[in-house]
Amino acid sequence: MPPEQPSMCVQVLFWQRDDRFPSPAHTHVVKLPSAIPYLTAAALSIACTPSSSNANDDADAETGSEDATTETETETGTETETETGTGDTDENSCASPEECGPDEWCDFPDDLCGAGQLGECLPRPDECDGLDVEICGCDGNAHIAGCEAAEGVDRSNDTSMCETPEGAHVCGELFCPSDSYYCQQAMLDGENPGPDVFSCRELPEACSGSEDCACLAEETCGSFCEFADGHFTLICPGG
Repeated sequence: MPPEQPSMCVQVLFWQRDDRFPSPAHTHVVKLPSAIPYLTAAALSIACTPSSSNANDDADAETGSEDATTETETETGTETETETGTGDTDENSCASPEECGPDEWCDFPDDLCGAGQLGECLPRPDECDGLDVEICGCDGNAHIAGCEAAEGVDRSNDTSMCETPEGAHVCGELFCPSDSYYCQQAMLDGENPGPDVFSCRELPEACSGSEDCACLAEETCGSFCEFADGHFTLICPGG
């Protein structure tokens, strides 16, 4: 009996149908003797143990995949944290005067007393240059214009919140003393439209005790005068 031939581990790729194998182009790993006379037109390649380079490539691929996964998770976490963050809130913002310190007042930029935009707590001025006219404060009381901040109150653009002071008349957001001031209303409806601008203007001496608009003829917009409810109003049309 001839000596037994050593076996070798091969990967066999069959390109032609052989009776020993049911279908072509199938890959089988088999133990075969070194002499395989029954194979025809077969391609053989040793494949039991992958080469070191292939093993390294596979390891690198797996490592790269893990790194990519980790990076994706990190990016996702960062995006989630950014989207869900609420951001810092301005510590000086206020929705009411009670949220400010005892030496501060809450200034609402839209003069809506907290019904619109948030206000900002600002230091109360030590002094004020008060005018003869008054404004309506967010506390529902009339205050000398220019001194409301010193009193810890912001002005309201709605004079109906306050009772009109005695001897005064409403002029936009102001209360003008009727015996010494008239109301001027400037209409901004030209190329740059905007809300009307109101101001209290001193009456000329000729208007003292008068109800005739002729005493205001020399004033700006004097030709657009009306007298009603004990006071004068000049309306300047826009252009």
